[in-house]
Parts: sequence; structure tokens; C-alpha cells
Amino acid sequence: MQLVTRVNSHDEDVQHAARKHREFQHRSLAAAWMLRTGLRAWSGQPTEAALRRDKHGRPCSSTGEPRLSVAHDDLTVAVAFATHRPVGIDIEPRSRHIPVAVVDLLEPVGESDALAAWTTYEAIAKADGRGIGLPVTHLARISTSKRWRLHEGDEYVVTHRELESGSLLAVAWRSETPPLLAIATADGVSQDNSP
Repeated sequence: MQLVTRVNSHDEDVQHAARKHREFQHRSLAAAWMLRTGLRAWSGQPTEAALRRDKHGRPCSSTGEPRLSVAHDDLTVAVAFATHRPVGIDIEPRSRHIPVAVVDLLEPVGESDALAAWTTYEAIAKADGRGIGLPVTHLARISTSKRWRLHEGDEYVVTHRELESGSLLAVAWRSETPPLLAIATADGVSQDNSP
């Protein structure tokens, strides 16, 4: 299978995208392009993008900084960059149906909206590094704040944004300084770059 793009892509990005389902390949390439562009800007080296993938295929900076997270849905690709601390991002279309069994499972998350509960869980799980292997019961909301605590003691700030594309974005991070976001939509709708 040959993957053709209009952006300058790296061989390893094309190989990674080729392993994905056909409908996700261009999103994967768009995310890789956004990650590499962000890393070039972060490092101040316009020709060097220190991007690699861990054993699970997740993107990370070769230098360890910045910390990265990426998410996409049908119309939007979003990337988060954070200094020193883990960051996680999730994006889901508002039209997504969350099955009742999943809603019941997410009850400990404490969000009244099922999609907000799911995106909160996914963003924290990505930042934590365990992904969906993170037991939902390990999450506890701290009062009515935007903070969450894991049983292990780590605390995350979580914020949600409704995007003009009709999607809900959640970002989780472990510091007082919010991450920088890069958001691109298929229709070119510009989005603010702060959580």
C-alpha cells in the first residue's frame, strides 16, 4: 500500500501510519507533522525534530522535553506540549454514544456528562502513561475543583473545551503551568491554543 501526502513527512511517520486502519492514516500523518513542527519550534532548531515512538507507538520527544500527547477524531487533530510534567489529551465528537455499561463504570469520575467523564478518564490515563489500563476506581475528584487525584497520590488538572468542530476536548496535566495546545481541524477552523 502506498500512502501519498502533501506534507513533508518522515519515513518513520509514513511507516507508522501505514500500520493503522485506512481511515486513520491521514490523521496519523497530520498528528506527526504537528508534533514535528511543534518540536522544531520548541527547540528553536527549524530543521531538527527530535521525535521518536515508545514501544507502544506513542510519540515522545527524543530529548525528554517537552512531554507530548496527541488525540484525533473524524475532523480534528490535537497535540499537547508540556514542560517537565506529563500531559494527556483526548478528543471525542459530541455525537459519540457512550454505552450505559461504560457510563456506570465511569461513575467514580464524577462528571455529570458521560462524554466529559470519558474524555477526563482518557486524558488522565494518557498523562499517567497507563492508558486505558488505568483502573477508573483509582481516580478521585478533589471537591468541585478541576483537580483529580490518583490513588498513588499524583494530582492532575483537567479542563474541557467545546470545539467549533462539534467535539469535546479534555486536557490533563500535572503542574500549575498549563500545556500548549496545537489544534487543527479538517475544515481549517482556527482554535485557541490554551486549555
